[in-house]
Amino acid sequence: MSHITQVKVVKASSLNKKDLITQNDVYIELWIDGGLFGTQKTTRVGGSDPVFNQTFKFEHNEHELHMDVRDKDVVGSDGIGKAKVPLGDLPIGKPTVKEVDIYASLVDFTSNGKVTLEITRIK
Repeated sequence: MSHITQVKVVKASSLNKKDLITQNDVYIELWIDGGLFGTQKTTRVGGSDPVFNQTFKFEHNEHELHMDVRDKDVVGSDGIGKAKVPLGDLPIGKPTVKEVDIYASLVDFTSNGKVTLEITRIK
């Protein structure tokens, strides 16, 4: 059964600083394995507490949202943190706000900050 889920990336907070001199230029990549729309990403926002308020839609069969928070550099980017967000238990039609810890890796559970999402399962 195919699902449609809307994800609003509200903000990030207390992100680890990756640049020595300048502030972070943060963007977030989002995807659901097997999703119809592939990887989607926010625009870049500066600082350790960026506000995004950007909304994305995913059509999918899986029940887990992947997030990769990155700092854009002149050449390439640095990873700030990653997270997986379960979607299977969300009610249909009711927005759910989740504050998600992000980690340096999915095996090292030292928090590198938080991302606030508003997730609505449409179908």
